[in-house]
Amino acid sequence: METLILLKANLKKKKSAFISVAILMIIVTAFMTAILSTTDNYRIGFEKAYETAENGDAVVSIISEYLTDELKEKIESSSIVKKVSYHNALAVYGSSCGKTHDGNSSFLQKMRGGIYLYDSGLKSFTSDTPKLEKGEIYVPLGLKSKLSCNIGDTITYTTIEGTADFVIKGFVQEPSFGAQTIGWKQIFISDEDFDYFYNRWKPLEDTKVVDFTMVSVYKADDCNFRSGKFLRELNLETKIADMALGAMTREQTERYSMLLPDILTKLFTIFVMFLFIIVLILVSHSISTEIESDYVSFGILKSQGFSRKKLTKLFFIQYLSAELLGIVIGTVLSLPLESTLTESCQLITGIMPNRGLSVGKSLAMIGIILLVSAALIFIKTLPLGKISPVKAIGGGKEDIYFDSRIKLPISKTLLSASLAVRQFTSAKRRYIGAVMISAILVFFMLTVNMIINYLTSKNALQAMGTEFTDITVYFQRETAEKYMDEVKDLVTSLTEVKEIYCSDSLYLSMNGENLFTHIVKEPEKLSPILKGRAPIYDNETVITEMIADTLEIGVGDEVTISYRENEETYIISGIYQTVNDSGMCFAMSEKAINKIYPEFIIRNIGFLLDDSDPNALSAEELKDIIKEQYRDIDGVGVEKFDIDSFIGAEVLDMIKLMRAAIYIFSAIFALVAVRMVCTKAFLQERTDIGVYKALGYTVNRLRLGFGLRFLTVAVIGTVLGVIASLLLSSKTLGLGLSMIGLSRLPTTIDFVSVAVPSVLLITCFFVFAYLSSGKIKKVAVRELVTE
Repeated sequence: METLILLKANLKKKKSAFISVAILMIIVTAFMTAILSTTDNYRIGFEKAYETAENGDAVVSIISEYLTDELKEKIESSSIVKKVSYHNALAVYGSSCGKTHDGNSSFLQKMRGGIYLYDSGLKSFTSDTPKLEKGEIYVPLGLKSKLSCNIGDTITYTTIEGTADFVIKGFVQEPSFGAQTIGWKQIFISDEDFDYFYNRWKPLEDTKVVDFTMVSVYKADDCNFRSGKFLRELNLETKIADMALGAMTREQTERYSMLLPDILTKLFTIFVMFLFIIVLILVSHSISTEIESDYVSFGILKSQGFSRKKLTKLFFIQYLSAELLGIVIGTVLSLPLESTLTESCQLITGIMPNRGLSVGKSLAMIGIILLVSAALIFIKTLPLGKISPVKAIGGGKEDIYFDSRIKLPISKTLLSASLAVRQFTSAKRRYIGAVMISAILVFFMLTVNMIINYLTSKNALQAMGTEFTDITVYFQRETAEKYMDEVKDLVTSLTEVKEIYCSDSLYLSMNGENLFTHIVKEPEKLSPILKGRAPIYDNETVITEMIADTLEIGVGDEVTISYRENEETYIISGIYQTVNDSGMCFAMSEKAINKIYPEFIIRNIGFLLDDSDPNALSAEELKDIIKEQYRDIDGVGVEKFDIDSFIGAEVLDMIKLMRAAIYIFSAIFALVAVRMVCTKAFLQERTDIGVYKALGYTVNRLRLGFGLRFLTVAVIGTVLGVIASLLLSSKTLGLGLSMIGLSRLPTTIDFVSVAVPSVLLITCFFVFAYLSSGKIKKVAVRELVTE
């Protein structure tokens, strides 16, 4: 009862600290719970989708001609294979809807069971899937945002004999290739259309491959391999992946589908964790200040029989109850937040997610928060054991005082400003927490700005391993041999070109693992090389760190690279970085691939224009000229590189939303932090304020001094935050972006990226401190008499 009485009195007197901690915990809990739940919901949704769609542990797209009876027999008789299913498909080579174009291949197929149709609101599936009529298609949900298309829109596909138009009947859940982040797509057309186009295109296959089979392979019940190793072992045994255009395992599909949600949730989790650290800093500051300011009261309580344990118990109840209140409210608020986050990722993943909170992980997170908080409270209340009733009579003052080592002069001209700085330097420990808080907030605001810079800057994209070109010309094999040099001469004669890239890609197998391969004409242009050197000889290749970890290989090792029936031994000359295929990529020269694929030639040429010349042609103008020049020649296409299309509008919108959220929460945390510190400072300096009033200081001038003091705090914190960002932001982002192959990131911070968040935070600290110091009006000169 005595503890409850003291607690009630304490909360009534210092309710601002209780409310502040509760508010901060609401934010931390709401976002952590929502983030954990969103990730879990998509994992569960993917598992359900993959099972209902009856997809195998590996899906292989193979030219039907190469899927011989002998190869089928090898696959089906393998000891690690349970069953195999086959679906006929027709390949098309690019699609467009309105002004949006996608150059990736798609596979037209007959509709089959296990592919669910979304309703018009994308909230659930329809009870039945209407049969497609001639000219109608069902497309994966991931294509909706990629092509900016809706039900009723017309999609035009580039085919072996020109183009074919289809009207979108609806969007379906197709987990194998359905995510926006996966290039290939399985498109479902009517049986009538499929038979018509198959009979029409099959005789034309001698010029371009059309007839494919999608092979779904299921591992045996007693096979304990993960799907990646399962396909690797099956390929070594049967060469199924070597003979295929490409293959996708269940693990790869999940990884690509969940890529963006995983990256954003990981980065946001780091931010929220630091917000919790800010909560701990404020709790620590509040307890220390309370013990210091109420030294006499605690001494009296100890004289009345209150032990340190009882007083510590009082602090436990006070602060943990505030956190628990915040946790309860935050958990309730996480429900709509989880729903919003989940819906924002659906168009990217193409998956119907599970709904609701992840109870187990949320409870574990809450338990960790309370345990850490309890440990901090215990440590910060240890000084209560040193309080003695006798010493409390003297106010708890130490026997010896030492002045601050930093004695800044007070200026008559700049009296308020110099006095504010002097007050800060003479009580540094009082404001060190606020300095740390402002540094953390600035660090994260600069870090999220850096993400935007990475995704919207040509220089940043190039530094991260993207061959950024303003314009790219695509050829078929025959036209590449005839016109590539001609196009190169045309472009260089029309405008200044900074760089030219000749490259192509296909899937090859490395030690049995089917991987995306980047083929270049000039391997010395590959960058960045993180270790070793570029593959300048025809028996060399470079790999990414992700492949090195997956296959447990490194620089100097020999690997076997195979294509169909051919294979050769190559030496790994280096480790490089690229975002191609989300980092699961290796690269080699055209001469190197010709050892296993003699007929291969590079079919793409890209131009990075010199934009320093004001009279130079724009990429759009150049594109129009090339289109006009080669309009009558089949097999020559030209595209202007657009960063927004390359990254994806939804991705940029989510990251910009993330930046807005971090800015808003930083302002909220700044408000709460300043209010708590300002309130404690006001209690500690009440007598000083009375002195200033007696000397003629006005209320506005004293409040201005408070504001300037916290402005000083914010400036120091901002400087520390900028320094921390220069040193650590790229490494912090590397924790999340390593999932797409970007572990070494350049530090790209421009003036605007630094100035905007810095000015915002400094202004917030000044304004919030000025507003929070309103209690100065209530301090009267008679405080001195009482003292």
